[in-house]
Amino acid sequence: MLRMLIVEDERLEREGLLDFLDWSSFGIDVVETACDGIEGIESAKKIRPDIIITDIKMSGIEGLEMSRRIKEFLPNVKIIILSGYNDFKFAKEAINFRAYSYLLKPVDEAEMIEAIRGATSECVKDYEKSVEESKNRLQIEESYSVARIKFINDLLEGSADEDKLYEYLKYFHINLINDDKIIIMVIKQYVEEAGTLIYMDELLGIVKENIEDFKDSKYFNFDKTFLFKDQIKKQLVVGIALNDEDDFDTLLYFISNKYLQRIKRDYNISLQIGIGSKVEGIENISQSYKSACEAIKFGEFWSITGLTYYEGVENHVKQFEQKLCDFVIKGNYFSKNLVSALSASEEEKVKGLLKDMFEYLNQFKCNDRDFLNNYLYNIINEVSLFVYNINKRTEEFMEDYNDSLRSFMNLRNMKAIEEYFHGFFESVLAFLNERRGSKDELIVKKVIKLIDKRYMECISLKTIAAEVYLSPNYLGNIFKKFTGKTFNVYLCEYRMEKAKLLLSKSNKKVSNVAQEVGIPNTSYFCMVFKNTFGIAPGEFHEMVLRG
Repeated sequence: MLRMLIVEDERLEREGLLDFLDWSSFGIDVVETACDGIEGIESAKKIRPDIIITDIKMSGIEGLEMSRRIKEFLPNVKIIILSGYNDFKFAKEAINFRAYSYLLKPVDEAEMIEAIRGATSECVKDYEKSVEESKNRLQIEESYSVARIKFINDLLEGSADEDKLYEYLKYFHINLINDDKIIIMVIKQYVEEAGTLIYMDELLGIVKENIEDFKDSKYFNFDKTFLFKDQIKKQLVVGIALNDEDDFDTLLYFISNKYLQRIKRDYNISLQIGIGSKVEGIENISQSYKSACEAIKFGEFWSITGLTYYEGVENHVKQFEQKLCDFVIKGNYFSKNLVSALSASEEEKVKGLLKDMFEYLNQFKCNDRDFLNNYLYNIINEVSLFVYNINKRTEEFMEDYNDSLRSFMNLRNMKAIEEYFHGFFESVLAFLNERRGSKDELIVKKVIKLIDKRYMECISLKTIAAEVYLSPNYLGNIFKKFTGKTFNVYLCEYRMEKAKLLLSKSNKKVSNVAQEVGIPNTSYFCMVFKNTFGIAPGEFHEMVLRG
């Protein structure tokens, strides 16, 4: 689709040119007009025409001056000059700024058609040439980009061609030399935290822009910094050359307290950065890169926002190895107590133990994933054996357990593992409650009958539990589950209702009523009665007598 601009200060001639030919038959779909040179320049900036037809003599800026100015920002526009003056001087000026054609007024239709056909043909050729040049340029840029990515990837993996190493470094504009003290950083967006989720290209732009803002820093050489987008691993790699080895701690401070905070503030995104070991020499870059990957992997697994550096991870691993025995003993503790809590259906205790266990694991931060998997698997296995021994007909539960166990081994971080554990124990509790439900309900009904039968005696949760062959703790839990009240509250309320009934239907003394409902201490009975009904038992009895 071609665009054309007609510039003519005489209205009738301008409108005549507009209707002079069927411009669409030449492939010209947009035709605009301007009434003088100033408006012609503004219209050219707006519609960027491929062809301009203009008069020479106009008020304000004349056609030749207007054409010269337009050529400065539209060098390939085809300009057809119309003149009523058969003067070689105008033709010569038109040739000087490369006007496409110079036609004398009145314009001959055949000459105009010839000029327009030639101009449109040239426009098409220019377009095709531009497309081809763009295509070739893109191919060259793409080839260079692919080659640069491959070289940096080989460099980081330690497989770059050593014989051509410095030749490639120069070609790909990486200004490192063999004596440089180099650190590799691996950067990812921390997606566990609420914030703006962005694409890799956006992240690359943000990281690059913010590094450039600190290029005057005294503790790393900005000219020797390189960025690499690893699309496969969804991470950015930054190579930094320190000006001095002692600047490492300052660099860590800069990243933690300025760089990360600034990006969080300006873009509402959090980053995870793994910093590798310091190395000297380009041939050792792969060592720094691999340790940076281990650092960020550690940070990702333990959901560490911000900075994780390899030396810190190494020190942590050494400290963990020294306490390995205590770690294993603690695992046995959690395993046995979780099974005990499950056996008593103590849901709150199960949740408390899980909370304590994951706080303990986060404190120690075991770096060996296989060891940690086995550690946690043993706990799950103990629980599953307990479930199986309660009821051998648990095939459906065990099938679900085996399926989920396979996915547990590949969970991405400790947060996901913790969620898995809570879900697993919730399903175990639900399964056990379902199996025990009908049996527990029968036990509670039996206990209520015993209370009705023996409320006047000195009974307690402990004595009743012994009669139904359960632990007081377990009986207390199932009793509250089915009645909504603890055993003691239920017994107390039951006794008060019986006392109220006795006081309203007889002339018995308060002390005698207290004895009959199983509370021999009259003072305590009066206190409980008043707390329950808002009135002392003696006052209640008199009120009943008065009618």
